[in-house]
Amino acid sequence: FKSGIKIANDERKRFYDKLKNLKKEELNLHSKQRSILEEIKEIKSKLNENDSEEVANLVAKINKLEEIHDQTNRDIGGLERTIEEIINEIHVKEKEQKKLSTLENKAQTAQRRIEACKTLTHTMEALFKVREKIVKQNLQERITEVYKQFLRKGYEIKLDDNYELTVYNQNNSKVAMSQGERQITSL
Repeated sequence: FKSGIKIANDERKRFYDKLKNLKKEELNLHSKQRSILEEIKEIKSKLNENDSEEVANLVAKINKLEEIHDQTNRDIGGLERTIEEIINEIHVKEKEQKKLSTLENKAQTAQRRIEACKTLTHTMEALFKVREKIVKQNLQERITEVYKQFLRKGYEIKLDDNYELTVYNQNNSKVAMSQGERQITSL
């Protein structure tokens, strides 16, 4: 996204530079047009004062200046069209830049949400493990309390990680449960 914005900014700068140059050229052409019109006025005023040979030369010069004037007007019109096209392109590029900026903002928001979900997931897993440990300890205490009444002396019953009951003797070795103990366990 950042490279797209940078490209759009570079293109925008080039368009503005080109627009500035075209405006300068337009001003130069307008200036040239004014000087030509002044020259035409000057020639017309001389026509009234001078003789016919000079008049013919001045008429030819007037025609030439009018052709230059017409060409200048055409050049100005072409420059104005070019300026309008460039301005339209600038508007299009600005819209593209806004779209890219909006997409970048949405992507950043989505990334923040993903990070928040990950953090929440890790926190919930940690809470679940703590709660599981507490429940398992409470269950082990209750099982020990209940089974002390039924088990043979010195035997201990423990809850393993799979929540299965196992009976251990004084040497901490596994011992098989009697049929009655198994019946009680199955309840």
